[in-house]
Amino acid sequence: MISKFTQDVITEMVNIGVAKGATMLATMMKTRVSLSVPEVKIIDCEKMQEYFEELEEKQIYSINFDFEDPSRGKALFVITDSHSTALASALTKIPENDPKLNEKKSDVLKEVGNIVLNSIITSISQFIYLPISLNVPKEYQGSYSGLHKIIEKEAETEKV
Repeated sequence: MISKFTQDVITEMVNIGVAKGATMLATMMKTRVSLSVPEVKIIDCEKMQEYFEELEEKQIYSINFDFEDPSRGKALFVITDSHSTALASALTKIPENDPKLNEKKSDVLKEVGNIVLNSIITSISQFIYLPISLNVPKEYQGSYSGLHKIIEKEAETEKV
């Protein structure tokens, strides 16, 4: 595993990226955007199931980026379904109980996830002076256990 110092450095790089992402969202929305300090966890694929067990059947929304050259990995923007609805409502100004929100929700969350993850990965890339190329983002909506199964399957495929 990594040292506490390394974890703190990574957390700070993520904070910088999130702040840049919030600034971009605020500019686009022409409103103040406040994001809390993110929780940063570096988890081996094999240990993901343990980490998410208590959240097992909670419904979530996720944007996932695979990155490669020279490093390989996966970056995830994960938000619970209830929080994703509240976020989409706040950004679109459509009430949470309005059926029109469901039509817009996926696009809004994809854009937010894209902006935030790109900002974070770019911050890390600039900090370590190493280009990181991101693949096309993948979207997932379902349970944590379903997301874990997809990530596990992708990891097995990459090993082959």
